[in-house]
Formats: sequence, structure tokens, C-alpha cells
Amino acid sequence: MAMYNRVTGIFTSLVLIFLNGGSLFTVATSKRMEKRIKVMLIGHVLTDFGVGLTMLCYVLSIVYQLETMCHFSSYFLFILGVITSLMAILQTLDRFLVLRITYKYTEWITAKKMTIIVMSIYTVSIAAFFGMFVTGYEPGAYCHAYLSGGKIGYILSSVFFTVCIIAICGMYVYIGKEVRRLQKAIPTTDGSSNTTFSADNIRTMVTMAVTALLYTLCYIPMVIFMYNMVLFHWENRFQYIAVNWLFDYLSGVFYVANSIFNPIVYIWRLKKQRNHCRRLFGRCCSNSVAVDHEERDIPNNQITTGNTKSSHSTKKTSNDTVQVFTA
Repeated sequence: MAMYNRVTGIFTSLVLIFLNGGSLFTVATSKRMEKRIKVMLIGHVLTDFGVGLTMLCYVLSIVYQLETMCHFSSYFLFILGVITSLMAILQTLDRFLVLRITYKYTEWITAKKMTIIVMSIYTVSIAAFFGMFVTGYEPGAYCHAYLSGGKIGYILSSVFFTVCIIAICGMYVYIGKEVRRLQKAIPTTDGSSNTTFSADNIRTMVTMAVTALLYTLCYIPMVIFMYNMVLFHWENRFQYIAVNWLFDYLSGVFYVANSIFNPIVYIWRLKKQRNHCRRLFGRCCSNSVAVDHEERDIPNNQITTGNTKSSHSTKKTSNDTVQVFTA
């Protein structure tokens, strides 16, 4: 069983590195993606790539019995979970603000500000990691994801992940209601009633909702396991983990699965990502085939909110259109 876990752990970490490394490369080299969105996606994908590298170090430290490296990897996996949670909050907040401050959004949320936010998330999280590691792990701590830290640390982690999950779910409840309201309220350019968003706008919202849902589902088992261990079984936590080894194993699987699902969702749902992958791997369509709408000069990520003429509807962004996230 131990050998099986090690082999699957190494294989999974290599899959994570490959998927997220490829996704990171396609996002970073894409010239058609909006800079603000590119910064946000790079921050998220880079975190998932870090999960793959750290997981590989964690498995190798167990194989070669490197205690310091094992505790280092365990702590860093937790910190990457914190960064993933904050990036999920950032993506959800991005969708939330698009609907709350529609006309001022592009002025307030710029690529420079988004870069500062992402860098701040990484800086604070990594500083917390080194502070936690330098102070030393609890005496008697074992090389295990749930046994390397103290009780207070696991309580704070559980509360933090719980708050993130609740915040994301709450914002998406509002987003869902607001989208339905706008579907019925927004007129078309000819003055007729429009009951639906464009396909791109719907696709964007669904993509972000899918990533938020995956984050919630993948982190809930870990949070439940930590709450149960800290509140009811802390004194005999070694025995608790040994008895509930399957729950322990599945919570780790779901935690890692979130980093596997994200690049797949990005490539599957976002057309510009998918087309850029085709270009990079030489699988793009021939020149005789009509180009997709994201290859054209006219932007397609706008919601018409006034009775404007079609010839001008793609040129105005402050009064007549709202740019939304369609990477």
C-alpha cells in the first residue's frame, strides 16, 4: 500500500506539473488576452504548478526519509492552499465587481492594480510560510500533512478555508441573481427586449462558476477532516488518522484534484486559451477557414446596455458597453 501511494503520488505530481506548466506557458505567451485577466490567471495557474512541485518534494522526502524537507513541503502545501483560496476569492470578486460597478470597473481595476494584488497575495503568504517554518514545528510532530503543525495553526487554517468557501458561495448567489435580472432588463440595439446575454458572456460566467464550485467541493473534505481532528480527536490524533486513513487519503486526493481540474477547465471553457494551444502545438486551422470571433479586431466581450447603433456599439465602453471577462 505504501509503495502504491508513493508511485501514485509521484505520477500525480508529474501530471500536475505538466498540465499547469503547459497552461502557464499558453497564458503567458498569449497576446490576445487582456493583461488584467492574464495577470490573474497566471497567479492562479502558478499556484497549481507549485502544488505539483511541492507534492513531488513531499513524496520524495518520504521515500528518502528527509524529515526537514517533509515538514517544509507539508507547510508549503498548506500555504499554497491559502494562496489558491485567495486567488479563488479574487476571481469571484472580479465577477462580483463587474456587476456592482459596471461603468467604473475598467477604470478602477487595471492591469497594474491586479498585478499589485496578486504579488501582495504571494508575498504575504510566503512570508507567513517562512515565519511558520523558521519558528519550528511542534515537538513530536510527524511527517504528515495533518501532523506537522500545532493545534492553533489547524484551527486558524480551518476557519480561513471556511470563510473563503462561504464568501465565494455568497458572492455567486448574488452574481446568479444579478445575471438573471440583467438578462431581462438589457435592451438590444434595435430597442427590442433582450432576454439573454451573448454566448460569450454566459460562457465566461459559467467558467468562473465552475472553477469556484470545484474549489469548494475539493476543499470541503479537508476542512471537515481538520475540524473533526482538532475539536474532537486532538489528543489521540495519531490513532484518529490511522483509523480514518481512507478519509485522510481522500481529503488529500480532493485537495490535489482542484489543481488538476483548473487547467483543464481553462483550456476547455476559454476559447482563446484553446485556440492558442492549437497554434502552439501546430494544430490550428488552415487559412481558408473563417477565423473565430476572438481572432477578429472587433471585441466580442461587451454587453450592450443602451439603444446604440450597431456600428458604434463596439467602440464605446464607458456609457454603452460593459467589458466582461472573456479570456
